[in-house]
Amino acid sequence: NHMVKMLGLTPELMTHGVSTMVTFDEPFLERAKANLQRLDVVGVQEDFTTFCDELERRFGWDLGENHHANTSSSELGEISEEFKARILHDNAMDVELYRFAVDLLAARSAGSALG
Repeated sequence: NHMVKMLGLTPELMTHGVSTMVTFDEPFLERAKANLQRLDVVGVQEDFTTFCDELERRFGWDLGENHHANTSSSELGEISEEFKARILHDNAMDVELYRFAVDLLAARSAGSALG
């Protein structure tokens, strides 16, 4: 739930920087969603190029060519269903925030197409 943490932390809650321990609950997630809506530029990994293009257009940045880092081997072997379930559980709020971001991007895109 890293992105929920980063978008949901407030200065009052952040006692140890990014290492601050938090309790992930519905109000925390709702604060993260509200803060996501306030961002001028939002992107998702599967459309990273569009996100970078928007940053360059809005802010005049030259981000250069895309680079791929921290890529995984396709030969990871079998991943147990138990481990997959744990990852899903541990990141459930980030998954919800991601779905919210996808919907937000669609709404913004529809809004810009109208205007």
